[in-house]
Amino acid sequence: MTGFVNTTPELFIARLGVGVGVGIFQPAGVALLGDIFYETRGKAVSVWATFFSVGLFASPYLIEPFLPAFRLPFEISGALAIIILMLVIMIIPVTYKKEKPTTKLNIKNVFNRNIILLSISIFFFGITLFAGYLGYFSDYLIKGLLISNGNAAIIASMAGAGGFIMAFPIGFIADKVGRKYMVIITSLLIAIGSAGMFFLFTTFAGLVVSTFIF
Repeated sequence: MTGFVNTTPELFIARLGVGVGVGIFQPAGVALLGDIFYETRGKAVSVWATFFSVGLFASPYLIEPFLPAFRLPFEISGALAIIILMLVIMIIPVTYKKEKPTTKLNIKNVFNRNIILLSISIFFFGITLFAGYLGYFSDYLIKGLLISNGNAAIIASMAGAGGFIMAFPIGFIADKVGRKYMVIITSLLIAIGSAGMFFLFTTFAGLVVSTFIF
């Protein structure tokens, strides 16, 4: 409903709904892949990330021709979301497999050191992604750096290009050498890419490379 609201409270409610949906969908999807492909879950999740990145890559090119008539992309994405939802309901089982829990679920198991550290990490990544890249980057390119809409679309799409080119190799390596090292490496790449996007470069080539790294 984001593309059809007319007031600030309506927009707030619509975006809150999007946030709740994304907050449930992403961990549930990753957890399901981890159950189905336990031994190779790095590669399985990387396939998920690859398709997400393809969408991230394609979206600037799909939306740019319709601007400033921005509602059509929302209509298309809404229709596709309903189709995908129906396919998920029909194809994916409610319960993939049943296992007896080895430990009793309590608050101490949820808030341990590892989970807290990873949660803090993903918290700041969420700020970087949504407040920095998704919420501000396009305006920064077009209005701040005075880059044309077409070149801004190319630059913005590089984040998706980096994802779908590198996601599967990184997932494959993570299954071999350990996921901790891949988390460290990818976190460094995000930091380097962010610095290049917003502080180090204002040229087309520099922004393309930085956004790809991000």
